[in-house]
This record gives sequence, C-alpha cells and structure tokens, in this order.
Amino acid sequence: MVALWIAIGLVVLVALFVVYAYNRIVVLEMRVNQAWADVDVQLKRVAELIPNLVNTLKGSARFERSTLEAIADAHTRLMEAMRGTDVGKKVESASRFMGVLVPIIYQIPQYPDLKTTKAFRKMMDELTESIDKIAYARQFYNQAVADYNTFISLFPWNVVAGVLGKTPKPFFEVPEREEIMGRLESGELTEGLEKL
Repeated sequence: MVALWIAIGLVVLVALFVVYAYNRIVVLEMRVNQAWADVDVQLKRVAELIPNLVNTLKGSARFERSTLEAIADAHTRLMEAMRGTDVGKKVESASRFMGVLVPIIYQIPQYPDLKTTKAFRKMMDELTESIDKIAYARQFYNQAVADYNTFISLFPWNVVAGVLGKTPKPFFEVPEREEIMGRLESGELTEGLEKL
C-alpha cells in the first residue's frame, strides 16, 4: 500500500512538473511574440517610408545604382517576410534590412543638397524616429528571447521543451553605431557615395 502511495505521489509530482514547465514555456513564448509585435509595428512604419526615400535618392542622381538596389532588395525581402508567419525569417529579414538602411541613414545628413527640401527633412525625421523606436523595441524583444532561450536550455526544463519541439528563438541583431561608424570611416559603406 505504501508503494502505491509513493507511485501516485511521484506521478503527481511529474505531472505538476510538466504542467509548470509547459505553462512557463507558453508564457515566455508569448512574451517573445508580443515583443516581436512591437518591433513589427515599427518595421512596417519604416518600410512604408522606404519607397519615398529611394525615389528621393534616385532624384539626387548621385547615389550609385547598387546602393539603391541594396535598399530596394532589403525592403522587398522584409515585406515578403512580414507577410509570413515565421518569426525567425522575419527577424533575419529585419536584421538584414536594418543592416543596409542604418548605414545609409547615417550618411545622408552629410550631404546638404539632400537636406534642403522640406519634404526630405520631414521624411528623414520620421525615419529616424521610427529607427529609434525599433532600437527600443528590439531591446525588449532580445530580452524576451534571452529569457525564453535560457529557460528552454536549462535542465530539467529542456526535457519538456524538447518533447514540445521548442527550439531557441533568434535574436534581432543590428550592427552597433560604433561598428557602422567604423565602416563609414574606412570607406566600406561610402563606396559610390563620396561624390554626393
């Protein structure tokens, strides 16, 4: 009889463990999804501004075609990924998009002929504001991902995560300002823009 009670107690403990682990994984995954939704809103706003930016830069006739194509290609990939449901692909496309866009945004203010029009200044203000909001939303997203990834990697929670098929979520990585500025100073990002 004692063995039966011990067996029942163990089954109850295992069930409680599994329920807790499952619920914790669901909560952490929901935080990741909510944090991504916040990033997603800002990315869509930036993506809406890109066609105007490309047209304005085309109008200056001084940006190399490859620069405009890089912006347009990153924008197209981002829009395709945003229509899907795979957050991993969205994060990858957003990282690529921001990696192309941010260096160009840092360069544009150096060229007064582009800054003279009121419409361009307004668009750049909106773009800069949206990029700043993405940076803040990205911090929350990456923290949520770190919490989730840590939990599903730790024993014994990783056993339940493995059974549920849960895998680590990707971080939203964008080059840091210092890295971008270093690449700008080396001329790596200004190829074709030096004549502006």
